[in-house]
Amino acid sequence: MSVLFMAISAVPAVPPGDGPITEGNGRENVAEFQHLLVQLRRDLQPATTLEEMLIERVASCYWRLGRCVRAETAAIESRVEALRFRDEQDTRQRALELNDDAVEPAERIQDLPGVESVLEMVRAAQDQIETKGFLDAEEIERFQRIIGYTVSGMEPPERQVSDAAEEERKTQVLEVLASLEQDLESLRSLFTEQDARVQKRAPRLLAVPDEATANRLLRYESALQGQLYKALHELERVQRLRAGEPIPPRLHVHVEAME
Repeated sequence: MSVLFMAISAVPAVPPGDGPITEGNGRENVAEFQHLLVQLRRDLQPATTLEEMLIERVASCYWRLGRCVRAETAAIESRVEALRFRDEQDTRQRALELNDDAVEPAERIQDLPGVESVLEMVRAAQDQIETKGFLDAEEIERFQRIIGYTVSGMEPPERQVSDAAEEERKTQVLEVLASLEQDLESLRSLFTEQDARVQKRAPRLLAVPDEATANRLLRYESALQGQLYKALHELERVQRLRAGEPIPPRLHVHVEAME
């Protein structure tokens, strides 16, 4: 049996579909694949059908290796998006919980949505004091449930007082509410910075696929690399044979498991 025949019989046929995907959502750029083939033909100078087949196999393996990289990127993006979705779900759930006035004030200021709900109550009270001068009994009761206490002077006056006294009362209430607002704003800034740090770290912590996906991609990548190197080595042998150069013998390694 001739060396050339052995080389030809050792080259597996390139199955259809090893090139770019041309249909569906996973459609790939056919022009890029064709450009790759052109570059490989220019660099490796095939002169026979066999060499052309091997170059097509090299292009196919290289192209499919690119899919491994894209699949890894997609897996990482999917993990980050899943985390973002869970965060959004948790935020919506927390907002629903905070709509219940029965939530204890101490429980409200444990996170950013809770602090913002308290700030909303304080600012609503400020608006009422500035426009109407006081809070109604129902508003005071809700303020008590959400804030945990009331501010002296925010209730309707029991008797007629002078304009100066009324203005002084409003000013004192607004000063207390402004101080409370300032404290809550500081807490809000703290939670905002904390959340920003977590969101910045999260993509880095998820910058690798999950273990099952990573192992599957590594196995696929290793198999493709083996096919790529095999095709390149076979191409080198065939071209050296065509050029009349000596061809090193094939090396066969047999491995037996030790008992």
